[in-house]
Amino acid sequence: MDTMKRLLETRTKMILDLRFYARISMMLKLELNDDIDTARTDGLSIQFNPKFADSLSDNELKAVIAHESMHVAHLHNFRRCGRDQKRWNVVCDYSINGEIKKAGLDLPANALYDPKFNGMSPEKIYGQFHEDCESPENGQPNP
Repeated sequence: MDTMKRLLETRTKMILDLRFYARISMMLKLELNDDIDTARTDGLSIQFNPKFADSLSDNELKAVIAHESMHVAHLHNFRRCGRDQKRWNVVCDYSINGEIKKAGLDLPANALYDPKFNGMSPEKIYGQFHEDCESPENGQPNP
């Protein structure tokens, strides 16, 4: 199946069982971008690397759409307030992924998740996060 068609169909199916995430994601344009490793949002769109999107199960794809939508819903780009961008994105991912797991979705392999951060704001996690903590092997945070 065509990657964009699959993304659109997956997002539409989310309306039935993940209404909250679906509603937020419907306000964002879906785009393909070969220049990124996984997925990201700029607040107006959710961009997917097609190879990454194609590698995900349907449940994982729902999780990534929900994950990127939550970055927008939580206004993460406005809350960074001069904090280190890479570190901020990592702690935001930890904060979001606890919610995603609680919703019953399967996170992709290498997603940043640690149950000790469940229910914590990114600001609180940032204060506890050690400088030496790195994201997965390529240094790029994953959803």
